[in-house]
Amino acid sequence: MTEENIVGRELLKQWSERGRELVGCELVCIIVEQSERAEREKEYLKNDFYNPPQFNAIVQKIHTPTKTVKSLNGNKSRRIVKGYEPGIILLDGSAVIKDRIFNIPTIGAINAHPGILPDFRGVDSVRWAILKDKAVGGTAHITDSGLDTGPILLKRAVDVERCEDILTLRVRVMRVCASLLIDSVIGLKNGTIEPKPQNLDEGSYYTWMDEANRAKVDEILQRK
Repeated sequence: MTEENIVGRELLKQWSERGRELVGCELVCIIVEQSERAEREKEYLKNDFYNPPQFNAIVQKIHTPTKTVKSLNGNKSRRIVKGYEPGIILLDGSAVIKDRIFNIPTIGAINAHPGILPDFRGVDSVRWAILKDKAVGGTAHITDSGLDTGPILLKRAVDVERCEDILTLRVRVMRVCASLLIDSVIGLKNGTIEPKPQNLDEGSYYTWMDEANRAKVDEILQRK
């Protein structure tokens, strides 16, 4: 994760709150990327209505070692991950992870995608779903070499009502993504969920939305 990523901080916060459900699941290390990309993300995620506890305050509560790296795909990161011999990596707000990292855990690396898969792969999934009048939500899936193409574990829609702007809705989705990561860990431990391959003939891959369509999305949200 990066320190300021909302999904990452929500996951750590929820992990500390859901202790009894996570008996037998040990969070052994938090790997934090400190880079130019992470600094840009801090600016991107700033807003006036979402103010979770600071990263250091959350980490102190869960007593989990934290290690910093310049790149989550770099050699230092790889050495750290291999040293812990993990069953699962949770990608809670990170860049695209390469196979030299996501192939290390015995079960796999789980990503939380802020969109319903396979309908909306790629970026700006919240906006595209609104524009096309489809469900807005998140999906937890096993990471593979594609972009948002791995087997699905869980997905969950969110309520779009009373969200007058895109940032409010994105935070709502990010919170759901964090809970999906934790629910996936619990489900895999208990054997109540199993990865289901995506039908990649369904849905599409999306890039950042253009300004004209962004304006349309803003209008739609204001009417809800």
